[in-house]
Amino acid sequence: MKYAHDEMIFALDPGNRKSGYVVVAGEGRKVIEAGVEENRALLDRLETMTAELSVLAYEEVVLYGTKFREVADTAVASGMFIDRFLRFCHGGRVWGQPAQQVRLSVCGSVYAKDPDVRRELIQYYQHNPLPKSVRTHAWSALAVAHAYLNEQEVKRKILCS
Repeated sequence: MKYAHDEMIFALDPGNRKSGYVVVAGEGRKVIEAGVEENRALLDRLETMTAELSVLAYEEVVLYGTKFREVADTAVASGMFIDRFLRFCHGGRVWGQPAQQVRLSVCGSVYAKDPDVRRELIQYYQHNPLPKSVRTHAWSALAVAHAYLNEQEVKRKILCS
């Protein structure tokens, strides 16, 4: 079984039109690539990257408030990314968590806000500079990658003890 330390993760903060993403090498949590792209273009790029990837980690869509149409469109986009990943990344795994769980994993609080998440990630990467392409929704995607890797580390420790 592969553990997080030898995985290549494509983490995604899906949006209804554009999505933030990062590609993170599990070993050292090195950010290989990051950005925010139109969903169609990012779907095409994902298809070309799948040979290198082992995990699609994404922020699950949860309906809060009254923006149903936007949330529904984001859910459709999430499904398209999952479908494309599973069609081209044979043996890959899909992992999703709602934003509150991601914030709990990264910041220790479900009430953390985006600036709190960025601050935690900047502190984590203080000795390993992030690419300048980590901006806007890519920060959320990076938080998703960290939440995934944190969960895998806990599982590895349990299995190894």
